[in-house]
Amino acid sequence: MDLDKRLRELAAAKRMAFQPARADMERMERNIRERIGQKQGRFRRAAVPIAAVVTACAAGVFLLTPVVTDWQRDAGGGRVPVAEPAEPPVPDEQRFPFAAEFIHLLQAYTDLEIRQIEPSPFADVFAATDQAVRLTTDQGKLDVVFFPNPGQAEKVEIDEDFSVPGRITFTFTGAELKPGFTPMKASGPTYVYAHDKLLLLTNKSGFLASFKNMFFLHDVYQDVFESFSIDPGQYEFDRGVKQGRHALDLPEKARKGLRAAWIRVAVTGKVGDIIPGLFLKHDGQEALIVYKSSDAVNHLYRYAWEEERGEWVLTAHDSKQGKIIRNAND
Repeated sequence: MDLDKRLRELAAAKRMAFQPARADMERMERNIRERIGQKQGRFRRAAVPIAAVVTACAAGVFLLTPVVTDWQRDAGGGRVPVAEPAEPPVPDEQRFPFAAEFIHLLQAYTDLEIRQIEPSPFADVFAATDQAVRLTTDQGKLDVVFFPNPGQAEKVEIDEDFSVPGRITFTFTGAELKPGFTPMKASGPTYVYAHDKLLLLTNKSGFLASFKNMFFLHDVYQDVFESFSIDPGQYEFDRGVKQGRHALDLPEKARKGLRAAWIRVAVTGKVGDIIPGLFLKHDGQEALIVYKSSDAVNHLYRYAWEEERGEWVLTAHDSKQGKIIRNAND
């Protein structure tokens, strides 16, 4: 027999071996119709004809119809829902828009690394507000309550009960509490610090020192900006001079020039002067170095970047009387 003819016959025989008998086709079609009839109240109608499903199954083709994509079998043979694709996480600035400015301040003025932002149980405590967040950082947890009016947070005092060994309960005075509020429990002392509209709570006493220093420097620099009618929203506080954290990515030559300018200002200071702060305009073309001297006089040095010369040029230097601002750590 011709070899080619023999090969064609073998191929035909293989194809016939995979063709289902008519009885099997009818049985498969009947089973599918029965299953769809039983589940019609729970599943969407199949998107392809039954005969096409049967034929495809017989040919070894897997069709992902809505019935299959909505449900799958578990290990015990039952049917369980297939997990829907997870929704993308909502950015923290959308979940807690009221906390965005504070978080930005924290990241700009401290070395704290924020690892998690979540709702705070203190949102259910004070009648005046339900805005509060809990920040988990590399140094501990911090709860921040945002009051609507200045001075409200500063009236709040914590009243702790240590009478039961191993169990501390506490409540608050100086502010109206929400109806149904009951004393809260803690594993250790709770430390409270208030600043303007903010109430900060933590279980680490040393943790608050960094926040007090943060608010102090921020208030000092804000007073300087107000003295010279400068919009602080156009600038970013840059801690790169000392701590290695930069507000903007500048060329190395520009960065070195700023450091030299900052040092020239810093060495003119006297005992009791506040450390100079460096602020960069968002476009990276202007820099401000500001500080408050011990007599509460505000000082401003304005620099412009000269591209052709490749250096920062002092364009203005001025001083004005400012406010006396106390450091809460003193």
